[in-house]
Amino acid sequence: MIDTGNVIGGIFIDLKKAFDRVSHSILLHKLASFGITGLEQDWFNSYLSDTRKQATKIGNVESTFVIVQYGVPQGSILGPLLFTMYINIKIVNSINVRLKSDLAKIALWMHKNKLTLNAKESKAMLVCSRRNVGKANDLRLI
Repeated sequence: MIDTGNVIGGIFIDLKKAFDRVSHSILLHKLASFGITGLEQDWFNSYLSDTRKQATKIGNVESTFVIVQYGVPQGSILGPLLFTMYINIKIVNSINVRLKSDLAKIALWMHKNKLTLNAKESKAMLVCSRRNVGKANDLRLI
């Protein structure tokens, strides 16, 4: 996108326990939308669901094992890849188009609610080629 003259805006967010909250059923549906079906999808289903079980033990008392329905295996090579595929949604691809409008809406809401943006602590990032640096100057937080 940068090579074609576009300027890209970035918003940085932190997700709590992101890898632990991945729904296996939603992930498998998204994998199918990427063309991963049939035997390959069966393998991922087995990798995520069928073989991952957990139990709780307190003192000498242990619960029965249950199949884990959420989360991707952490510390694995596939975990980060599966999480990336899980969050790869159209809204992420359109953020650069809407960033300026969204920032204007935030500024208006803050003004109406008598709030002031702490510009020193707020962060935004634009990514562009050197020839488009001038376009990047059009975006301001306030």
